Amino acid sequence: MFYLTIGLFGATAAGLFAAFPHALVLAIAGIALLGTLGGSLAATRVDEAEREAALVTFLITASGLTMLGIGAAFWGLVAGVVVRVVLRPRRWARRRGRTRRRRRRAFPVA
Repeated sequence: MFYLTIGLFGATAAGLFAAFPHALVLAIAGIALLGTLGGSLAATRVDEAEREAALVTFLITASGLTMLGIGAAFWGLVAGVVVRVVLRPRRWARRRGRTRRRRRRAFPVA
């Protein structure tokens, strides 16, 4: 029933938003995103080891950087991964098996 109502009055809502000033529509959209932004920033504080990479990703994505015709979301992800790899290289190396530790056997081999 909800989707039917939205479908019937969708054109009216779109016309209403088209009549609003552009700055007001941007302000309403920004206010609607505050909860998502707050939740995402709170999630970055959970693991302190990941904080720098998350912050760099957020800042570059929010900056609106465009290079080579590619948008800020892509460059934010690239920068976040680079920061993550540079700051925590041992974990990546361990996954590839380079710094594998030897396990001691419970019983000596005769």
